[in-house]
Amino acid sequence: MRTTRIPSLLKLAVILSGAFLFVSLTAAQEALQFNVPYHCPDGTDNIITKCQSNARGEICFWRQEKNGQLIVERYNVRGQMDGWLKICKVQAPPPAKFPATPQWQPGQPLIPPYLSEFPTVEKVKREIQGSSPDDTLARQVAVFTYLPQIVIRSQPPNRSVREGLTPDEQKVTGAYQLAAYEMSQAYAKSHTPEEAKAFERKHGQYEMDSDFYKLWFNGLFSQAFRDGYGHAQSANAAHAKAHFDAEQRTYDNAKAQQQATAANAANPSAIQPGSKQELARCIASGRAQRVCFSEVLGNGMDQLTGISTKLPSTPGLRMTGDYSSANGFRIIFQPDKAVMSCGGVPSPQPYVVELSSSQALVKIQNAGKPVVFTLAQDGKLEGSGPIRLTGQVPAGTRTEQTLGNTTTTTTTQRELTPLEAQQYPDAKQNGQTFTNTETSTQSSYGPTGTRQVTQYVNKTVDCTVAPLTPTGPTPLPPDIESPFGVLTTIFGGMSVLMQGGNVKQATAEMLNTDKAPAPGLRMSGKYAGPSGFSVIFHPESATVACGDSELAHEYFIQRNANQFLVKIKDPANPITLQFKPDGTLFSDAAVQINGRVIVGTTEDPKNPFVYSPKVGRCTIGSLAVH
Repeated sequence: MRTTRIPSLLKLAVILSGAFLFVSLTAAQEALQFNVPYHCPDGTDNIITKCQSNARGEICFWRQEKNGQLIVERYNVRGQMDGWLKICKVQAPPPAKFPATPQWQPGQPLIPPYLSEFPTVEKVKREIQGSSPDDTLARQVAVFTYLPQIVIRSQPPNRSVREGLTPDEQKVTGAYQLAAYEMSQAYAKSHTPEEAKAFERKHGQYEMDSDFYKLWFNGLFSQAFRDGYGHAQSANAAHAKAHFDAEQRTYDNAKAQQQATAANAANPSAIQPGSKQELARCIASGRAQRVCFSEVLGNGMDQLTGISTKLPSTPGLRMTGDYSSANGFRIIFQPDKAVMSCGGVPSPQPYVVELSSSQALVKIQNAGKPVVFTLAQDGKLEGSGPIRLTGQVPAGTRTEQTLGNTTTTTTTQRELTPLEAQQYPDAKQNGQTFTNTETSTQSSYGPTGTRQVTQYVNKTVDCTVAPLTPTGPTPLPPDIESPFGVLTTIFGGMSVLMQGGNVKQATAEMLNTDKAPAPGLRMSGKYAGPSGFSVIFHPESATVACGDSELAHEYFIQRNANQFLVKIKDPANPITLQFKPDGTLFSDAAVQINGRVIVGTTEDPKNPFVYSPKVGRCTIGSLAVH
């Protein structure tokens, strides 16, 4: 007999302590709840449907859903589920909506009432019989496994998964699942593993047997219940079809977009969003390279992911600038929102600009009621009266748990005989025995650490609106809220510093203060006419084009008597567009666009490109939102 390095008493202590630890862990496992949502921090819900035993141990099946929509169906060994069971918790259903009953008694009213039609466990065992004891048991387990699905399918389609099952539904389904589990376990303990596997296959076949389903379903339920269940199935099928049709429409739209993209790719003259050609065209038009990089990178990511990273833009009249009053009330205009603030409380809100024959009105939403300002001839915003602002302000920090995948590596050593060691090339000899080291890794999802998060609370203050005077341009560049806008802004500042500039110059480049428009009216959107002339209004400029000849210029909006005119500052060919009451722009002039294209590069970082002229001529006419 070969010797061992561990004394016998120590071996016994290890075995006993391991057994005790296994029992303790088993006892510490939380009892599972079936057909109720375990709500996880990432917004998903895990709904356990059943657990059964096989050669690997106890296997559990669950659905992962989000906002009531199925994401994926999963299964795993019971012990491997502890990671998400620790962080995903069952939310108790509202007791006022679903009052629980003490126990399931035959003939006792249940909520919802349709549950009173469901047979008791004893009735199923009495009514469902087979050709032999094993066949009877397989049929009964199949029925007990299927009955909870009838409970779930009896629910109306507008029932939210977040509501979960009512207490009585949990009681009924739990009784069926417990019966199936106990019967399967008892059979497995009294039979061989091969017989247990054959039994699992047998009751699985009965679960899928349509003739057997009709037999027991018609025998256990009344005609009235079967009719109501049929109506519920029809309603659920219609709901599912509507969901499928919506998904199909989404797919069809995406496919049509792909086909349009492919058609554009086949046309060399078409410029693809996010392409080098789009970047070159933007730079050639005269816009700032930082702005071009920000827009083109964003367009490229939109094409790649199908998800827009750009803020929504509203065509038409907008505002820009920083306005403040003597009493501390302030408004900062951004392309699609206005940030009102007083008393240290900011309140970003959507706004619109409306024109009448004699004035421009700026209407900012606030608690469902607009705050109205008049844009005066001297550029001030006139308004008065008390208002109440609500916004978020910082209120300290909190520690938040972070979640993610963690990998655990386990190393074990096993002693081998000389004969066994022949099968393990890496085994190391240790006297008369050999030692083999094995390493295994396991990945699990769960807590990974903590982070500090700034907490914000809502605060409401009472303010007094007074006339506001423009104090300067909008402080931040308009694209700063987009991911690529932040990146290109930082890169622009770093580039200035790397070329020997100072912090003030880098800040001016990042904030684009040199090219920021003066406070007042602005435009947004693309306007085009039938002659081929178009104009795209950007926060900092307007790009005018005749066909593929285009150039960007500064612009401003001027009030002339009862008209509002858009003045595009092309030094060689100034353009004036009249803003019409129907929202269109108009001019009867013919213009020449002295555009250009990039044909080469240089080594001068301040003038890196070589341009070639590209001239276009158009009659403007009426321009509508395109």
